[in-house]
Amino acid sequence: MYLLLAVALGAIATAAVVLLTTPVPPGADVVASAEVTATASCTGGGSDTVLVAGPGGPVSRDLDGCGSPVGTRVLVNLAPGGAVPARVALAGTRAGEASPTTAVLALAVAALLAGGLAAAAVRARSRRDPEAPQG
Repeated sequence: MYLLLAVALGAIATAAVVLLTTPVPPGADVVASAEVTATASCTGGGSDTVLVAGPGGPVSRDLDGCGSPVGTRVLVNLAPGGAVPARVALAGTRAGEASPTTAVLALAVAALLAGGLAAAAVRARSRRDPEAPQG
């Protein structure tokens, strides 16, 4: 059981180090403020329209999302260099990505849960077997 706990904690620590030391690609965090000007139903496969505060002034673009109420302020990703692409994505919400803060928080919670479960298992085992090491 201690081996399993050590492997789990090692995996969590390794993932935390990787997340904290992986460099952000240049231009990956270029964002701009936008306001939803038209909304589309998510069941019809449509996309919302936003007014993006671009470097050359506000521009209207399709958003890679749907169902946002008109007037909602959102952050959108810009192309490297700050250009507004033809279709914009919500900042930090692209499929398969999470913010590093969320990932580190999730790892911390997982580590605490793993430690609590290990402590409970050791305590339960020591109650059943008085010869088991106390810890």
